[in-house]
This record gives sequence, structure tokens and C-alpha cells, in this order.
Amino acid sequence: MYTKLFAFLAVVAVAYASSCTDGTNNVIDIGDVSNGAYNAHFQNVVAQTYNSDGSPSCYKGAASLKLPGVLKLVSGTIVVKTSMNLINDANAKMTLKKDSFLIGKICDDGKSKNALIPSSDCSIDICSQSYETSICKLMETAGTHDLATLEKTLGFSATINLPALPSSINGIIKGQWQAGLDLINAGQTVADIKLPSNEKYISIEQ
Repeated sequence: MYTKLFAFLAVVAVAYASSCTDGTNNVIDIGDVSNGAYNAHFQNVVAQTYNSDGSPSCYKGAASLKLPGVLKLVSGTIVVKTSMNLINDANAKMTLKKDSFLIGKICDDGKSKNALIPSSDCSIDICSQSYETSICKLMETAGTHDLATLEKTLGFSATINLPALPSSINGIIKGQWQAGLDLINAGQTVADIKLPSNEKYISIEQ
């Protein structure tokens, strides 16, 4: 009797760990570490993670970032104080820290902390026309943008297209990470976000 019960519980646990229901398992909070100091401020923003083909992305039943992939902002508010031109003039300086004693932090605010990784690989042109992302267009306009309302009334989805990482990082990318993006426009920081929003880690895979 107990053997059957344990077997059943094991099957349930495996099924739960491998589940990836859109809007349930692939959800992650986006933290704003600026406290409103910059031109764009993210308030209580929640995102969902997707593979490049649009399917939800998870690892062991929790949100996972796939590179390349898509991060879709589904709720919360983005406050933009003044309008700005981001297309072809925005660079995201990355901070990447792996939950690994041997690897640890490889990028810190766009600068390499690893001898094998050039600093040029610690930043991405997130708003280039060749890799346009809808969040850039949204953030160009001053105002208070409610993400859930925009999608419901206008069908507008605020997405961040996540590119494949450079080859220097590919060999170590699979695992648990904390990630930060410091968005630079015209030489000035305009937003500073991190994910997850707390001190936990998120799975990142190629």
C-alpha cells in the first residue's frame, strides 16, 4: 500500500516539476533598483518567460530565461518622466552573477569580471532597429503606462527580445543566475532593473 502511495506521490512531484503552464509557471517579478531616481521607473512589474518560438519557458516548474528568447511584461506600471529617443541609441549594461562559487559574477554594470570574457560581451544594443523590441517604443513616450491595461485595450504587448549571448559566455551560461540591466540612453542611465526582483536566482539556458 505504502509503496503504491510513494510511487504515486513521486509521479505527481515529477509532473509538477516539469509543468510549464503559461501565466502560472513562467512568471517572474522584475525589480527596479533605482527607487525612481532615473527617467524610467518600473513599479510592481511582472513578466512571463518564453522561448524564441513563443512557447512558455520553464525549468523544474519555474520561470526560465531562454537565450535567445522573449521576456513579456504583463502587469505593473512603467513611469516615464520625459520622452526620449531609444531606437538605435540605447545600450543595456549587464550585471550577471551565477550561483556558483567557481564562477560567481562575470559582468558588473557592463564591465567584465572574468578574464575570459571581454567587457564588450557584457552589454547589448537592446533597442537597435535590427533587433527592435516593443518595450523601447513604450519607454520613448512620457507618462504612466499600465501594462495590463495597454494589452487589454490596445492589444499592445511590452516585450523584451533576449538575444543569444556571445560565444565567450555560452560555455558557462546554463545554470542559476541573477541578472541586471542598466539601460543607457545618450550617455545617461535611464532605467535600472534586475531579475528576479529578490535575492533568489533564475535558470538561464541557451
